[in-house]
Amino acid sequence: MAKMIPSVMESDNNSWGEKKVFEALKTKLPAEYTVFHSVRWNDRNEKDTVVWGECDFTVFHPQKGILVIEVKSGGIECVNDHWTYIRTDNGERHDMKNPMKQADRSKYRFKDLRDDVLGIDQENQDYCLVESAVWFPSVSRRDEIGEMPMEFKPELVLLEDALDKTEEYIDKIYEFYHGRTHTKLSAQHADDLIKAFAPHYRAMPSLRSKREEQEDMFDRLTQEQNALLTYLEEQRVAAIQGAAGTGKTWLAVEKAKKLAKSGKVLFLCFNQFLRLDLQGLKDENPKDFENIDFMNLPQLVAKKIGSFNVDKDEIHVFLERFDSYDWEYKHIVIDEGQDFDDVEIEKLNEIALLLDGAFYVFYDKNQFVQGREFPNWLKNAECRLVLTINCRNTYAIADTSGKTIKVEPKVKDKSVKGDMPQFYICGDAKKATKKIASLIDQYRLNGYRYEKICIITTKTEEKSFLNGVEKIGNHKILSTRSKEGVLFTTARKFKGLESDVIIVVDVDQETFADDESKRLFYVGASRAKHYLDIIHCEDDEDLNALASELAGEESKRAMLDIAKGLNVKPVDCRKE
Repeated sequence: MAKMIPSVMESDNNSWGEKKVFEALKTKLPAEYTVFHSVRWNDRNEKDTVVWGECDFTVFHPQKGILVIEVKSGGIECVNDHWTYIRTDNGERHDMKNPMKQADRSKYRFKDLRDDVLGIDQENQDYCLVESAVWFPSVSRRDEIGEMPMEFKPELVLLEDALDKTEEYIDKIYEFYHGRTHTKLSAQHADDLIKAFAPHYRAMPSLRSKREEQEDMFDRLTQEQNALLTYLEEQRVAAIQGAAGTGKTWLAVEKAKKLAKSGKVLFLCFNQFLRLDLQGLKDENPKDFENIDFMNLPQLVAKKIGSFNVDKDEIHVFLERFDSYDWEYKHIVIDEGQDFDDVEIEKLNEIALLLDGAFYVFYDKNQFVQGREFPNWLKNAECRLVLTINCRNTYAIADTSGKTIKVEPKVKDKSVKGDMPQFYICGDAKKATKKIASLIDQYRLNGYRYEKICIITTKTEEKSFLNGVEKIGNHKILSTRSKEGVLFTTARKFKGLESDVIIVVDVDQETFADDESKRLFYVGASRAKHYLDIIHCEDDEDLNALASELAGEESKRAMLDIAKGLNVKPVDCRKE
């Protein structure tokens, strides 16, 4: 997928054709392409008058050069170099300028910009192709337009079919111009050219636009994962395994919706925060979740037997005698199955079997307690699937969160790459609090709502340096998700949920001292969808001990060992 600047198309005054071309360039070109939409420029002519111009699409490839593409949708007609545009909605005809000449105006301005960037370097004379082309996305055949001037070579005129074969046709334009021969750029000069073009749009992508771009990619990856539901259509019993970020909860909910068409569904999850989150979705859109009840097991049993609190033994007895109570469910879906004990899942499986219903368990094997054997319900499942596409957080976040328990994201080329997580070395609680305040300020300025920013401790609330803190900077610190402030909770309580931004606090030597603590860090850090920040607020002795835990030996360079051990960017805030 190409990098688009801006990442999403502005809604104002864009033709149908531009929208289709934008989508084709974005989805059909590989990641090494950068595409600018609607680049605006101005220059002075020979009369010293300011001349304004705009280019529909500017396509940049570091080994092939720059293409300036003018897009004209609707009907197009050319007779004796007189160009006419025909509206598709009412058939009205309007004169228009030669589209190749329009592209050429921008081309010559961009050549000047290129020369300004590359300059003259006797040691390393880099150069970059800048040429033009046109695209008529509403026209299926060249002869429909008429006799075009000589400069409209077949290779330089893209038609409707290029919307489906975009990379192939863009490559043909580069081949016509011998792009690889006429382009030689160092990595630095390639980056400089991108930065030079960006201000002519507005600016390089902000945190806000990065989020929008990544959300779009997450949606596409989630739809790919959705194809599994078709395969699962005929499976009555299935166990689906996936690491954090592979979309287990989303798939579980979608499967529950399908099952609800043939009977009532009991959707069980272990975590109360997750249950409330799912119940909130149902409350907002009751028709979408008709015939589905979101519950945890103690809540279900307490409701059925008429008690306020229940223990494990009471749960097991209830499941043995479920038919003695008012049981209305045919199908059972379990999310975060690794948090249920084996007896509970075995009994729930038997209930679904007796009622001729479906039984689905979604789980993360990386969160099983070390040394615990895979339970019989998993070994005996009719169907076992593994989710590999990371569609709920970036590759960088998945890599950092799983690093210490040796869980590596499976499909790197399809993942949303994302920014490297930051590890802030603060030295004490006061500086840590100041850093958290500045981070929240930054995210809020970039359009992140409070309910999309969460602070998570790897300890308990009582042991956290934020225990009792009600405000950081100008921001309220709350125990529930709210539009009024930032949620502060534990990694255990936030299991199964996600947030655009996660700030993990109380990370110290103990965080990586044993397998259980490492798994807790994995759970907390993997809740981040777009950005992950990690806060260390202990002294140098603890910092060195932490680095040694990550390195597996005594650390001599703490920041380097932390960077390598977690795949993060260490930031020293102690002198700020």
